[in-house]
Amino acid sequence: MWPAEAERPVALLESRLQACREHVAAHCHPLTIHDLPAVSLFLSVGENGQRAHVLHAVAANFDAAWRLLMSGFEQASKGNDTATRWVHFRIDWVVGIRTMTLGSFAKLAAKVRRGHFRYGIAFDDAFAIALTEQELNANGVLVADDQKACAELNRVALQRYARHRFGRLPVPVLADTQRKLHVLTLEGLYCDPYGELHRLLPRGPDTGRREVAQLDTDRIGDMLGSVASFLSRCVRANGRIGGGYLARTGRELEAPTVRAQASALHALVEAWALSRDESLRSTIEPALDGLVTRGVRSFRLAFGQTVSYLVEPSGHITLAGNAMGILALVRLCEATGERGHLPLLENLAAGMLCMQDAQTGRFDHVISARDLAVVDVFRHVEYDGEAIHALLKLYELTGESRWLSAAESAFDYVIDQRYWQHHSPWLSRAAGVLTRFRPLEKFFQFGVRNLPDFEATVRPGVPASPAMLELALAGRQLAERLALLPAMGHLLQQLDGERLYAAIEQLAHGLLNQFMWPEMAMYFAHPEAVAGTFFSRRDDFRASTGEADAAIRALVSYHAHLALRENTGGHPPTEGTGDDMHTPPASTMGLAKPTPIFKAMFERVSQPPGLQSGGAWTAEMVASATEGRWVVSPPEGWRVSGLALSADACSPNRMAVLRGATDSIGIGALALERLVPMSGALLTSDAAGVPAASVPVPVLEVGDTAMAVMRLGSYARSRFFGDVVGVTGSVGKTTMVAMLAEALRPLGGAGHTHSQTSMPLGIAADMASMPQDAPCWVIEMAVDSMLLNAQLARPTVAIVTSVAPAHLSHYGTVERIARKKSAIFGHMRLGGHAVLRRDMPHYRVVERAAQARGLHVISYGDHDEADVSLMVAGNGQVRAVVQGEEVSFQLALPGRHMAVNALGVIATLLALELPLDAALQQFAHMQPLPGRGQRFGAALQSGGQATVIDDAGSASPESMKAALALLAQAPCAPSQRVAVLGDMLDLGVEAQRYHLELEQDLLEAAAGRVFLYGSLMRALHERLREHTPSHWFDSLDSLSRALEQNLHAGDWVLVKSSAATGLGTVVDRLRSAS
Repeated sequence: MWPAEAERPVALLESRLQACREHVAAHCHPLTIHDLPAVSLFLSVGENGQRAHVLHAVAANFDAAWRLLMSGFEQASKGNDTATRWVHFRIDWVVGIRTMTLGSFAKLAAKVRRGHFRYGIAFDDAFAIALTEQELNANGVLVADDQKACAELNRVALQRYARHRFGRLPVPVLADTQRKLHVLTLEGLYCDPYGELHRLLPRGPDTGRREVAQLDTDRIGDMLGSVASFLSRCVRANGRIGGGYLARTGRELEAPTVRAQASALHALVEAWALSRDESLRSTIEPALDGLVTRGVRSFRLAFGQTVSYLVEPSGHITLAGNAMGILALVRLCEATGERGHLPLLENLAAGMLCMQDAQTGRFDHVISARDLAVVDVFRHVEYDGEAIHALLKLYELTGESRWLSAAESAFDYVIDQRYWQHHSPWLSRAAGVLTRFRPLEKFFQFGVRNLPDFEATVRPGVPASPAMLELALAGRQLAERLALLPAMGHLLQQLDGERLYAAIEQLAHGLLNQFMWPEMAMYFAHPEAVAGTFFSRRDDFRASTGEADAAIRALVSYHAHLALRENTGGHPPTEGTGDDMHTPPASTMGLAKPTPIFKAMFERVSQPPGLQSGGAWTAEMVASATEGRWVVSPPEGWRVSGLALSADACSPNRMAVLRGATDSIGIGALALERLVPMSGALLTSDAAGVPAASVPVPVLEVGDTAMAVMRLGSYARSRFFGDVVGVTGSVGKTTMVAMLAEALRPLGGAGHTHSQTSMPLGIAADMASMPQDAPCWVIEMAVDSMLLNAQLARPTVAIVTSVAPAHLSHYGTVERIARKKSAIFGHMRLGGHAVLRRDMPHYRVVERAAQARGLHVISYGDHDEADVSLMVAGNGQVRAVVQGEEVSFQLALPGRHMAVNALGVIATLLALELPLDAALQQFAHMQPLPGRGQRFGAALQSGGQATVIDDAGSASPESMKAALALLAQAPCAPSQRVAVLGDMLDLGVEAQRYHLELEQDLLEAAAGRVFLYGSLMRALHERLREHTPSHWFDSLDSLSRALEQNLHAGDWVLVKSSAATGLGTVVDRLRSAS
């Protein structure tokens, strides 16, 4: 970041200044403010060992100002030995001016935290005395009192720096509160010693530092190396680690506590383990030697045991000191493979156990080295987090169970004390390790609760911190762990995966503002000492070893996050070694080291010879995938094509999943006798309940039915190399799946979701039943458990059909639903496609989430800006614009909303790079699904028949309005339009309002008769009865009887509600009558 003397580049001064001039000239435009300079330029030049030399010039135009600036630069260079070593150049120019009195400025400054004032100041109208933001902050001009938290003009500091900068010019008098000054907004450009230009950001917390378009492993690796280099420079010859510097004054900070030195050593080892930089390794040994020889003391206890402690100069022993010492030594053992430090590690850990209450698990935080008596029972919650994490890492290294037992006992105490309220990153780290060895719900629950509300804490104006970034990364790891554990699905629901990923990126970019870039360091007393590390603005720009080691740990974790993302993206080769996804989760996976499960690189391979065309499962494959055993063995050559979770899905070529006493899924035992002749095999966790002698089909016994289904689904997905289209949305996803499957029929067909649920187990069962030789799978994916759904299905194309009020009782707002649905992108490869409905609410939220994942977005809908845009729909004809070209086709499905769905199909075909002609012809033959708009004729008791529109499979405000619009188009007199509507469920606290808003839609549909069912429909009935014949019912039987008596030949009857209301039984009665 700040080249040493031997590394000085030799870029020519003239060419660098010319490059700067060309850039600034293109961006610096004259201001037109009466009596104030039109163009104001500042040139700062810097070198080792001194603050930047700053010049400025003002003129009526850029060329004149630049000439004046260069003239001043030549004058400053004459006779100045340092001029030949001025290799850091920065140019700032004024782009905005606010004029105010000193009194008004004082009020403005009082609202700004010390060190956070991000503007320059001119103290006169001619800008003769004008300072940039960097000059003000680096010289303490806005720090009047070290005890004050806000900015305030310091007259002494201003006079001292003004005399240095302006020489004989009169220093402004600040006693007159009515005196005018000008607050300057600046843009800037930095030219580094290698001649590379960096645009400097002009506004907000990013002000004054270089623009970084993207963070990747290379960029973070460079920053890590720079911070670690700063930390290594703080290691003195005797091995003691210094405290860093106050950048503003250049004063060296006192050496930190022994605990802080152990923490710095741990950070150095973490950085070296990643970079393997030998210069870092050479400082680790003296730092470790210094810590051990001066900081560690051993004690022989009364019962003969030897324990060791890190002792502070004050004579105190802290729990955190021993913990950080253990973490540093364990990490060194892991990185080097050496085990010479194990005896000391055991003594340090034994010392910690002597600080633990064996009954409660509580640790004493501070004891005295004189007699080991307790000084402080509690000092800070981080002490507990560091201690538990240290014991767990030692257990991971040695396998000695007493360390695990002590850590588990301490964590139980932490839970009892509700320490999740402190949002400790160390406790999140500890929870992440502990759940690998003890995957118990209480520890996972703590991990979830320990996360802060990132929506409230990660926002503009709130500075980022390494601790917050670590918490967000811990949350992501926790979500991915929970996604592999179906039994923990309810905890996964408490995490907003999309918000976690967004918070990680916001926090990582926010940390860039706490990094001492060269363009900032050049203004401080010893720029070479503080460049390239992290600092605290509020504490005189303190660049301490504490800031550095916290940043290193966060950056190491973020680097791993980026490496994982980069390694799982990109375009796979057509042949290769496989994506390493074939091994199903073993029962011991909970004990694995922190390997990112299911995150191996995606590489396309040739078709495995053991997998049959059409997705057939052999006996060996089923047993291997499930880790089950055949109680009744299949005959030779036996195969099935999939699974059945319900009796309706059973067939001779499917394996029926039985529900045991402790299982959450499957077919009940009462149906066993009926299932046997209908099934190709039985899968059960309770083979004892299936008498082998009486069962003429194969029986597979597994440890857990749900896990077996998940493993079969994962196994099938890992071997499928076609495209996977994932479909989600508040409205229309089931119909979209059916339309896509039909459109793909002439293009090779597609495996697709049938009647099994769109939750993880249903998706897994569907994937286990889909043909492996199909070119494409189409999978419906519910918003609930979307993280796990996305990880199971790993779509190559994701469709979001809509975002609308639905599931509000779970997610609160429609925007939050948009974020939850965006989690469908979470496991997609870079370069995949997101097909998004352009006219849905919060489209931009979903679009940004897709783009953040590196996906190509194709939009569709009733919107002028859509890539596939609806023009006209009606009478079975649709006209649309498809990427600039007009397309017409016939559509048998009625309603404008169905036309929009058809455009979604077209957009998906574009994403799949498939021809449109054959699919467009399919639209003319598509028919609505049962419960989703299917029509049938119902015979009436009075004679004749009525046409029933069965839309009782789901309902939301959006789909209800679309259905009523369709009823309005029914080819009959208004008196023969009949609306039978049930409650729309899961709408949260606003549910009644959404029901009442249907009044206008019903009136516009001109329904001659309205039949309403459910508690939420009652208020709507009270309103409607004044305008149209309306009837309300509180039971399905009374509603059915009323329909039998009030329907007439030629009626068109819309039946719509949420499926859970049971209104579908009314449709069944009407259908059975026909």
